[in-house]
Amino acid sequence: GSKPALKNINFTVNEGEFIVVCGPSGCGKSTLLRSLKPQLRPFGTSEGSIEFCGENINDIPDAKSAAEIGFVMQSPDAQIVTDKVWHELAFGLENLGVPTQIIRSRVAEMANYFGIHTWFRKKTAELSGGQKQLLNLASVMLMQPKLLILDEPFSGFDPVNVQIIREEMLKLREMGSTIVLSTHNMESVEELCDNIALINKSNLVITGEVDAIRKEHGSNQVELYYRAGERVTTASGSTPSANLIGDCDKFAIVSDEPHNNVYRAVIDLKQGAVNADVLSAFLPKVDIMQYNELIPRMNDIFIKLVK
Repeated sequence: GSKPALKNINFTVNEGEFIVVCGPSGCGKSTLLRSLKPQLRPFGTSEGSIEFCGENINDIPDAKSAAEIGFVMQSPDAQIVTDKVWHELAFGLENLGVPTQIIRSRVAEMANYFGIHTWFRKKTAELSGGQKQLLNLASVMLMQPKLLILDEPFSGFDPVNVQIIREEMLKLREMGSTIVLSTHNMESVEELCDNIALINKSNLVITGEVDAIRKEHGSNQVELYYRAGERVTTASGSTPSANLIGDCDKFAIVSDEPHNNVYRAVIDLKQGAVNADVLSAFLPKVDIMQYNELIPRMNDIFIKLVK
């Protein structure tokens, strides 16, 4: 029989929030995002409901959906409908019947904001992939949607264009836009988003605030930078001598290497141990420069959870 493209998906996006839907290729991210825009919903049967501003998404009139739910597709070429950059920017507003004078001022403002004014008169066929994606983003933002959906916006771009698009995302975030973005590349979005929803094999695996998830999946390791004439720890597993710090019932030394004129020790805290246990062992012997809990990056958590 046929398998569902998505199942057990349940989360809320609040106004002004930036949420990233991530997961490996083919896990159902695009299906989920397209389900949020009735005109793009994939063909097939579905159960459950999606609400937009308290209203069932199926009951929203097309004109309201067009104006209030903006969608930027993965392929920049799939969305461009006119032959000139300036006309592409104006096209959506023309369709909504916005007065010409308002269209002109909004288009000029948005072109300036996104740095499009330098290629404003160009033909859309002459644009690079990154420029086309920026044009799509600006065209959708001109409609002033309540919700902006971005399906794999970094896909297929070189690092320079990825950086440009990320900078535009930061601007949108500062504007207070509500954004749902899908990606399989966590590194490009970790510092952009508030919340995350990880999908694997059609299921929602984890959802919540990025910082909370990182802490929850953290190891019990800490790093300590110290200044001393020589290394003050023994290698993990060897017997501690009187003047060296070694493994004990509170912690184990994972590594201790020279690092920019100081030493960096990575230490594994054992159950029930606290930071003071480490500090009290090191303080009599060295100058401690820095002490941090090692919290994993979202990319590491992502790889661990989808294995």
